[in-house]
Amino acid sequence: MSLINPLKMIPEMMSRDAFLQLSRFGLVGVAATLFHGVALFCWVELVGLNPVVSNALAFSTAFLVSYLGHYHWTFGSSAGHISSMSKFLLTALAGFFANIAIMALVTEKLALNYWIGFAIIVLTIPALTYVISRCWVFADEPG
Repeated sequence: MSLINPLKMIPEMMSRDAFLQLSRFGLVGVAATLFHGVALFCWVELVGLNPVVSNALAFSTAFLVSYLGHYHWTFGSSAGHISSMSKFLLTALAGFFANIAIMALVTEKLALNYWIGFAIIVLTIPALTYVISRCWVFADEPG
């Protein structure tokens, strides 16, 4: 009896296009996350700012990387930037407030290292953002 590898089943469970889109989303997310992490490190370690404030600044940098990557590459949107960016901004703001709340909880209430907060953020916020982006932000508009 052989074990089933669930990772090998993922491409079979979704269309090739959906799998590629999810892969692109992940790559853009990795790029934005790297920008976020480097900026966070710089603000905390080099400038000496509070981790919560630093995280807010780093999140803003990652926003632009994320929006442009998803608009042009992940979803190949043809919608106007006003509509797409407005929806993405609302999505990002929800992520932003969740991001800040997580970092504040981890660093100020639980007194843990800011990298633990960052890890929690990285594991939760992108999944929620993908679902919202696919279903609403960059979804084909009717008509």
